[in-house]
Amino acid sequence: MSRFQWVSSGKFLATLLLIVGTVSGPASAAVQDDPETYPVFGPGDGVKIQVWENWQAGTESSLIRQFSGEYAIDGNGYIVLPIVGKMKVSGYTTQGLEEALKEKLSVYAKEPIVMVTPLIRVTLMGAFRRPGAYRIAPDRSLWELIEKAGGVSDDCEIDKMWVERGGQVVVKGLLNAFERGYSLQDIGVRSGDLIKAPSRRKIKFKDIIQISSWITSYIILYFQIQRGRY
Repeated sequence: MSRFQWVSSGKFLATLLLIVGTVSGPASAAVQDDPETYPVFGPGDGVKIQVWENWQAGTESSLIRQFSGEYAIDGNGYIVLPIVGKMKVSGYTTQGLEEALKEKLSVYAKEPIVMVTPLIRVTLMGAFRRPGAYRIAPDRSLWELIEKAGGVSDDCEIDKMWVERGGQVVVKGLLNAFERGYSLQDIGVRSGDLIKAPSRRKIKFKDIIQISSWITSYIILYFQIQRGRY
């Protein structure tokens, strides 16, 4: 094989590897972001648990129903379940936690059906009717999150809302996401993020007095200057 053929083959292989890397890169990232395959339950977050009886198993236990609900995860990664008590959930994947709960709850019902949903913690600050920290599923919309805070206040500049993470602005211009009902996950909101909504600046009575005083002083000074000329 000639030198030219070797070089051409090398360029072809390099291009092929680059294409494969480009195609496989996002796929790997998507797997890492899948809550089924990586731990999603962290301290300060929450988990929504839904439990049903398996009617095909022929069991009827009203006891099993009381395990359904939303649970806050404490600083050590535990939740407190009725009857069962404390259970560590940090480090689990969604599927892993479902299996662990099935095993624990099988004492109270035969083959219980369990579904868990991670709840992220997001703080709303600024022009909201009830600003504060809220837990919500990441697949819910920004509109639903704001609704938890009672909606925006009348003086909210909704077109200027932004998302902060660690003191840095990470997402701007949330109006489009608000109107289209995009999920928090689609927007890029993560647990621990802060959403701020600025208020329109209101002119206070004190400001009006100060402005009037300044204008009056300017007019007096102007006439004094004019008199001095004549």
